[in-house]
Amino acid sequence: MNNCFHSSGKILELLKIPFTKNYLKEEILSHPQFPSLLTLSDVMEKYRISTLPLKVGKEKLDQIPMPCIVQVKVQGKEYFQTLSHIAGDSFSGYDETGKAFKVSREEFLNSWTGVVLAVEKSEHAAEPGIEERLQKEKIQTFLMAGLVLFALIAVGFGWPELMGTGYGIATAGLLLLKLIGLGVSGLILWREIDKDNPLVQKFCSGGAKTDCNTVLDSAAFKFADAAISPGSLAFAYFFAGSLLLLTQISSLSVLPTFAWLSLAILPVVVISLYYQAFSIKKWCRLCLVLIGILVPEMALAWAQQVYQYPIDLPTFAAFAFLFIASLLGWIYLKPILDAKDKLYTYQRNLKKLKSDPVIFDSLLTRSKKINNPTRDLGILLKNESPRYQVIKVCNPYCGPCSEAHPELERLVEEGIIDLQIIFFPNNSADDLHAKTISHLLAINSKGDPKVTQEALDIWYAAEKKDYTVFADRYPMNGEVNQQQEKLLAMKTWCDKEGITHTPTIFINGNQLPEEYSIADIKEINTY
Repeated sequence: MNNCFHSSGKILELLKIPFTKNYLKEEILSHPQFPSLLTLSDVMEKYRISTLPLKVGKEKLDQIPMPCIVQVKVQGKEYFQTLSHIAGDSFSGYDETGKAFKVSREEFLNSWTGVVLAVEKSEHAAEPGIEERLQKEKIQTFLMAGLVLFALIAVGFGWPELMGTGYGIATAGLLLLKLIGLGVSGLILWREIDKDNPLVQKFCSGGAKTDCNTVLDSAAFKFADAAISPGSLAFAYFFAGSLLLLTQISSLSVLPTFAWLSLAILPVVVISLYYQAFSIKKWCRLCLVLIGILVPEMALAWAQQVYQYPIDLPTFAAFAFLFIASLLGWIYLKPILDAKDKLYTYQRNLKKLKSDPVIFDSLLTRSKKINNPTRDLGILLKNESPRYQVIKVCNPYCGPCSEAHPELERLVEEGIIDLQIIFFPNNSADDLHAKTISHLLAINSKGDPKVTQEALDIWYAAEKKDYTVFADRYPMNGEVNQQQEKLLAMKTWCDKEGITHTPTIFINGNQLPEEYSIADIKEINTY
């Protein structure tokens, strides 16, 4: 059931909730119970989507609101699929690989296990922090477009001069082959990082004699203790060639150099075919595509009679520099990319440890304990049967306090905690800081918890903290000036407890251990 990413992604698409793939992938792969229905449920909750796991009979499936996630069993393996529509005897949705399907009722019910995850989109459903991630993606897209644009400009300015030499067609063909080779070799490198990627598997599998993994992972195709592979060598070759052609498109010295280089790797082509045919007895489709690019390179150079010219040493030196640099770059980059997958495993294990109530309680009892009563201090947001009593000591103009507020508010809404907010006033009762605290306390004194929560949300969600705008939205009739005693009581309490920074969080009378974040509170006792 490791297809949680496809299922959750399709649900978000069907519910028309914008999301970023990197955030979704990270949340799924770092979940303590990955892969499971609980993983999907918890991740959906982060998007403010309500979920309800069910085990229902076949006759009740039509009553489940669409879309939903279902569990199926195919060839003895369990997968998650996304069901989008039921029309009579026709079932539509997306399978475990994210591919659209439309099957008959009988065919679907034969594979369905009866497990359903019903989902409901809330009014405020969204990915947390998506604006920053979308901005980053826009910048990346802009830079990529700039890269393509300047490559086209380089080719465009050099093209007229090149056509006058009589080698324009040969250079254009060689550049096209280099770029295709760059894409294919990039796919081979991608396979080294993610062997289970559906795109790679779809291309490499099929037939008893076809198996990219067997060929590329064999000892014959590994060098320098597996630091150098066919994929990294091919990528370095095509990367250096493509870059030189783009930057020296009008130079006649480039073609002879590449012609002799392509001839020099002819033995590599022969050895690769020999090993695949007689030693490994398996074929790698990606390797064959690369061979299918290298051979036309040699044929093109031969047809244009480029071999009559010698290698240009400066061009060869530039090629060698780019080749070695890209090879070294991959040698250093690959362990970092490999470690990313291991990082998800470490994150899952860490979350399991942090969710253990015994470990949490042990660390909590060792942390700083509150010595003075907090009764009637600040603002109290209560629930009927909370799991924890949480105190947040905060400053209305504190950036980290603003970031912590939505997390705590969500825990209050879910009934997990009671939240007491104690403000850390300045010494002066007349400054803007004290006025803001007094105004929030005045709103709370009206006795309407919903209005108090709304006011807190509006204040902490505002990018620019403007007290005048806030005061106009929540007008008071002298109540703001009646909060001096409460301000003094909070200031006295903070001084006695030695509060030095905000936010400071206390759980059941003890300070939240530094190993834990506010988001961790919900997961304690969960897994």
